[in-house]
Amino acid sequence: RAFMASRAEIFNLTKGWQTNIRDDLAAKAFLVKDRKELAGVPQYVLEDAALAARLSGYPRATTEAGPWKVHFDDAMMEPMLKHATDRTFREYIYGNRKRVAFLGGIGARDNTEI
Repeated sequence: RAFMASRAEIFNLTKGWQTNIRDDLAAKAFLVKDRKELAGVPQYVLEDAALAARLSGYPRATTEAGPWKVHFDDAMMEPMLKHATDRTFREYIYGNRKRVAFLGGIGARDNTEI
């Protein structure tokens, strides 16, 4: 019985952990208005970021002129971290991505206590 109770508890903690990460990734995004910050980023990532901006209420967002909405999912983060030439920008997105679901003990999507 104790073993099964432990397994159930671990399952619930793992599920909560993963749900918090998924939900926090979906909720976090930021808008880039300066094309210089995105220097070196592949065209397909810029296209995705411009589309995300248009879908978020910026109907005139273009791949060339922005603005670009950046999400913290792997499909967008990995090429940005690899190709962006602006070190400050890379540090900013890396630092924020690293803190996904760790909100300092505050908020519904916080994994601090888990």
